[in-house]
Amino acid sequence: MKKIEVEGYKIVYDEYGNANNPAIILLHGWFSYRGVWKQIAGLLEGNYYCVAVDLLGFGDSDKPEKADYSIEAQSKRIVEIAQGLGLDRFSIIGHSMGGQIAMYVASLIAPEKVERLVTVGGIVCGKQKPDIENGIIGFTNVARHFRKLYSIWGRLLHYDIFVRGMFKTWFYKIDAVPRQLWAKDREMAFREEVYISANEAGKAIQKVNLETALPKIIASTLTIFGERDAVVPISDGYLVKKMVQGSQLELIKDCGHFPMYEKAEEFEQIVLEFFST
Repeated sequence: MKKIEVEGYKIVYDEYGNANNPAIILLHGWFSYRGVWKQIAGLLEGNYYCVAVDLLGFGDSDKPEKADYSIEAQSKRIVEIAQGLGLDRFSIIGHSMGGQIAMYVASLIAPEKVERLVTVGGIVCGKQKPDIENGIIGFTNVARHFRKLYSIWGRLLHYDIFVRGMFKTWFYKIDAVPRQLWAKDREMAFREEVYISANEAGKAIQKVNLETALPKIIASTLTIFGERDAVVPISDGYLVKKMVQGSQLELIKDCGHFPMYEKAEEFEQIVLEFFST
């Protein structure tokens, strides 16, 4: 675990590989953290310098109550992190909200700096599935004023029936994914300190529609979606394919929103092939 200061805040990241190699910045999704990329970064580190970031407000990074958690602000911070690490050009892999941020960087902030772009269930139109928008965002609205709800729910993570009910939208078949594989993800999702940042990030996602910005992306682009994604509409993946010249779309069968866990081998093969060409 390493740290870098951006706007006076501590941003935590993990690095893999030699810093002299081409760089890849990896961005997690809403309620997630940098550890979601551990496996794929470990596979890429032989030829690339991978930097898996905890976005401001999440993971082990600072979680200030009054920070700007907009997609634009988070995107600008990624460019600042790259500059702080001496990266003039870099690739980005982003999941869900991280995919939205990655596309924002590659289209509106610094398209000339992004060499390759991979979005995994990336949000384009600012919309998530109704269960997410009505349920999770509603929960964060309440928990913002009663932050102890996070710690209460966190204690319920010891009960499998709660885990199944709370996280079923993450996967197509939740019982087929070993619980231990994503135990840290569950813990991070219910950290009490995210009571402001999670709510602000959820609202920020809804405010950004990147459809008209997509043609500005000049990076070689790959979009990956689980065909059974219950979080982000798969139509967003088709939209990237349509609007970004020369982009690729890969659909993974019998897979939900977290292909890096549910269909790890297939996901890794797709990503490795993209970065080997």
